Amino acid sequence: MLRRTLIPLTYVPQRGSASLWLLGLTLCIASGAAVAAQPVTSSGTQGQEARSEPTSKLLMESERRLRADLAANPGDADAWFALGEILFRAQRPTESLQALDAGGRLRATRAVEDRLGALDYVLLGDYALAQRLLERSLQKAPRDSVTLYYLGRALYAQNRPAPAIARFQEALRLDPANLRTLDNLALALAAEHREKEAEATFHTAINLPNAKEQLFLLADYSGFLYEVGRQDEALDLLKLADVLAAPAAEASDLGRAEALLGKIELARSLPVEAVGHLQRAIDLIPEDAASHFLLGRAYAATGDKVKAASEFARFRQLNDRPAPVR
Repeated sequence: MLRRTLIPLTYVPQRGSASLWLLGLTLCIASGAAVAAQPVTSSGTQGQEARSEPTSKLLMESERRLRADLAANPGDADAWFALGEILFRAQRPTESLQALDAGGRLRATRAVEDRLGALDYVLLGDYALAQRLLERSLQKAPRDSVTLYYLGRALYAQNRPAPAIARFQEALRLDPANLRTLDNLALALAAEHREKEAEATFHTAINLPNAKEQLFLLADYSGFLYEVGRQDEALDLLKLADVLAAPAAEASDLGRAEALLGKIELARSLPVEAVGHLQRAIDLIPEDAASHFLLGRAYAATGDKVKAASEFARFRQLNDRPAPVR
C-alpha cells in the first residue's frame, strides 16, 4: 500500500483539551508501527502481529479521545482533520474521508490534508481521485517531495509511467537520496522499456548508505534483473537480501521476495522448492493474486492437480479486484 511516509498530525488542541496528549502521538505510532520481520526464508507473521498490537491500541485510544473532544466541540476543524488521519492509519478510508469532509466544511483544507484524502482514495483503489487531490495539494505546496512521490505512484497505478517518471524526477530534485523515490523511478523506467536508465537508477539507489538493508529495494532490483533475463544475478541479490535485510522490513516486501524466489525456482524446474517459497509468500501477502497463480503452476508441476486447481481458482477470484499500490 502507499502507507510509507507518516503524515504529521495537524491537530493542535486548545490548552486544557482532553486530547492535548495527541501532540506526541505521531512519534509513538512511528516507533510502534514497524513490522517485525524474519529473514526472507521465514514468515515473520507472529512478530508482525506482536508489533501491530500496541499501534492498534494507540489508534483506538486516540480515536476515542478525539471523538469525545468533538462531541463537546463539533466546530473544531483541526480535530476533525486529526480524526481523519487516525482513521486513515487504522485503514478505515471511508470513515477517514467523512471526517476530512466534516473538517473541510469548517475551513479550507491545507496541503497535508489534501494529501491525506488522496491516500484514503489510494486505499479504496480510486487512483484518479487520488491524483486530483495530490495535484491540489501541490498547488498549495509545490515543493513537497513526499506529495510528488505519491503523485508519481498514483499515475503509475493508472498505467501512466511517463508522467509518473516526471513526478519522481521532480521529487528527486528536492530529495535526491530518497530510496523509495529512486526505487519507483527505476520501476517506471523499466515499464517504459528504458532498461539502461532503470538499471542506472537502481545502481544509484543501492550504493547509497544503508540501501542494502532495504528489502523493498533489493526485491525490486532482483525482479528487474529477472525480467531482463539475468536470473543468476537476481538470485544472488535475493540471497544478499536474506542476509542483510533490516529486521523492520515490511511483510509485503518479504512476501514479494519470497514470491520472486519461487518464480525463479519454478523457471529452474524446481517446483518443490518453488512451492515452499510461494506458500511463505502467500502467508505474508494472502491476497496476492500472482503468487496464487505461480503456486498453482508449481503444484501442477509436482502432479498435485487438486491443490493446483484450488490455487488457480483463488487467483481468478482475486484477479477481479483492483490491485493495491505498494
